[in-house]
This record gives sequence, C-alpha cells and structure tokens, in this order.
Amino acid sequence: MSHPDTLPGQLLTALLGPGATGPRLTWYGVHGERTELSGRVLGNWVTKAANLLVEEADAGPGTVVVLDLPVHWRTLVWALGSWVAGAQVTLTSEDLLEEDEDADAPDVVVTSRPGESPGEDDAELVLAVALPALAMRWDGDPLGANVVDAAAELMTFGDQLGYVSEPESTDLALVTENLEVTYGDLAGWATGAAEEDDIDADDVDLEPGYEDELDTVDDSDDDTAAVAAEDDDIEAYERPSAAPVRALLAPDDVADLLEQAVRTWHGGGSVVLVEPGLPADVRRRVAADERVEARP
Repeated sequence: MSHPDTLPGQLLTALLGPGATGPRLTWYGVHGERTELSGRVLGNWVTKAANLLVEEADAGPGTVVVLDLPVHWRTLVWALGSWVAGAQVTLTSEDLLEEDEDADAPDVVVTSRPGESPGEDDAELVLAVALPALAMRWDGDPLGANVVDAAAELMTFGDQLGYVSEPESTDLALVTENLEVTYGDLAGWATGAAEEDDIDADDVDLEPGYEDELDTVDDSDDDTAAVAAEDDDIEAYERPSAAPVRALLAPDDVADLLEQAVRTWHGGGSVVLVEPGLPADVRRRVAADERVEARP
C-alpha cells in the first residue's frame, strides 16, 4: 500500500525515494562504534518496525508505545515505525505512570532494559532492543517469557509496508512528562526555524587509546574520508543555503532527538548523531570528518 499521508509517512517516502542510496543517518557511539545507514536501509528498518507493531500489537491510532530507549539511532527507527503505524509514542518515567491516574496504560513497551522498564507489566507486547551496532539478536541476560527479542523478530517482517490505519491530525503522536505533540504538530516541528549553534566543546580529556578504537561500521556503499580536526572549535561546513544540510546532532534527550531529526530529514538533510558522553575532542573530529553543520 502507499505510505500514510502524515509527516512520518512522507519522511518514509523520502527515505526510500530518489537519493535513497545516500547516507541519511550516521551514528557515533562512546565505545568507538560508527554506523552509517543509507535512506533505503533506514527506510527498510522503519517499515519493518511498523509492520511488526501492526501485526503483533494491532498498532494504530490510540495505541500507546512506551519508548524506553536512550539517545541512539535505533530509537529513531522505533519512533518513526510507531508513527508510520499511527501510534502514540510515550516517553515517560515509571513514577509518572504510577502517579498519573489519567495516563494511558502502554500497549507496547520498546526497551533496552527489559525487566526494569516502566509499564512493562501492563503491556501486551514487550520488545527488547539490543543497542550494539551489529547486534542481530538480544545480547543481554535471558529474556522473560513475555519479552520478544526485537532485533531477531524485526528481520522476519517485510520491507514493503502492509496495512496501517492513518491517524487524524489531532491524534497524539508524542507524549512526555512536559509535552504533548499531535500528528498535526509534527508539521510544525519540521518547518520550525532551527538555531545554529556550535556544539559545546567542554574541556574533556580524550580517553587513552580512544581514537584507535573508533572503528567503522558502514551500511552504505559510500566511504567517508577521514579529515583531521585542526581547530579547537567546530566550524559549520559551508553549503549553498538551498542545499540539504548534513547536521551534527548532540541532543540531551530523546524528545530533542526526535524533533531535530524530523526537522533535518524534512529538509532533505542527513543526520550525524553522537551519543551523549562522547568526548569533546572526538566530537570535534567527527564534525570535521563528516563535514557537518552543528545543530542545537
């Protein structure tokens, strides 16, 4: 079927359309990981996630998906997959779920810490997400009987989007402790003016041997040339104003990550995401290597 006529559906169409072989998401982790996803690979992951949620949890408008994941590239996959399916993504704490009597009980919990995740006991479906770059199955402690290995299960679903129920513009897309965003509001995210600031380059000592551990995991056909960072400050890579940007994102939380990524992708750009805690010196080198514009 065609993709839903929502902003997430339009983003999925763009990821799989012209230019799909180019990089759209690059991840740098604190343990030396580098993962690069082309538009097609990212779009396929999102499609598989949406299909899984619909087939296994009958996800659609009104379905509550608790996203208990850190700032990470896999978090973007599950958020976009939930939105393509028309579901509500909830970023919340266990205290809020317990204290707010009006809070919707989760239908699905997507978590990197099964057994500790808020709302897990009440959810119909619990998905355990392994975070390492090449993980194709859960790599932690044995999973409970009611917990599904998200990575292994995801690979069994198709790359073509199946049936999804399209949400109304007033349906909730994202709920946090301080924020409610409807599907209509997502368009405001995408078109909002982005302030361009340099990444905070605090004086952080580089860990011994860290740069030797910064190996490459590349899921696209393109190679990225290494460029030495010679300046102390990150400088914006100059591009024509009309050209899509390659934006370096260093968000403090998942809500910020989602907004910044949606804005960048809506403009046809590419996201370079760095994990919180990546040393400042390494972030400077990433910015030079990837030739990116720093985003707030």
